[in-house]
Amino acid sequence: MLKGLGMGRAPKIDGRKSQQGARGIVLPALTADQIEEPLDLSVDAAFAWQQATSSLVPGRVLARADVLALEAACRAWGRWREIERQISELGQRSGNILAGEVTKTPNGHVQMSALRIAAKQALGEFTSLAKEFGMTPVSRVRTAGSAQGTLFDLPDA
Repeated sequence: MLKGLGMGRAPKIDGRKSQQGARGIVLPALTADQIEEPLDLSVDAAFAWQQATSSLVPGRVLARADVLALEAACRAWGRWREIERQISELGQRSGNILAGEVTKTPNGHVQMSALRIAAKQALGEFTSLAKEFGMTPVSRVRTAGSAQGTLFDLPDA
């Protein structure tokens, strides 16, 4: 790139670097009291949403992308709870607590059930998103020393 020809990155005019998207576009920000619960959340996901949003630091600015990620985390939590409930019900109905945990293949091999695999995946999704928000003990410790801190006002566990 040749110097002085104006081919570099455009200057940031308003100084809101933390709220900028990939191409320097300023994303509209929300405060904790402006976000609304999505209407189509399951009962468990709605519970997770209420727990998470009640822990948000009042007046803290969130990018709209943060709200989408929070919704995804709550939906993953709701899926995990529902699948765990189904696994438990299968065990209770059959009288075998492992009924929902494992299945046998046509060859007689024991393997993890489809429900257990789905539950593991949903919990993994939630955990990875929860880390981004400082909702796990380890992530709270890591963000406590940073200038930004966390979005949530969670007690140390």
